[in-house]
Amino acid sequence: MDQVVLNKYDLFTRPSHNDCFKELTHAHLKALNTLNSLQPKVLSKTEVIKHTQKITIYKQHHHLNSPGLALLNTICGKEWTARFMTDWLFV
Repeated sequence: MDQVVLNKYDLFTRPSHNDCFKELTHAHLKALNTLNSLQPKVLSKTEVIKHTQKITIYKQHHHLNSPGLALLNTICGKEWTARFMTDWLFV
């Protein structure tokens, strides 16, 4: 049996053909739909505001304390990582 050697770049998925992308898309959509089905269907306006505030607080905390920051800084550089976190991930 061949031994698999992993390195720090193996974290990222690099599918070899389009069927892999289709399967990954299907898996991600299934996960999102499952998460959405667990949420209450109807929230009052007050509950929506509180929920939005909690999400904002979480995003601000995670933006500053993300466990992936060290890895992204190493692979992509601090400047790129800062732009990615601010301009894309936590918009």
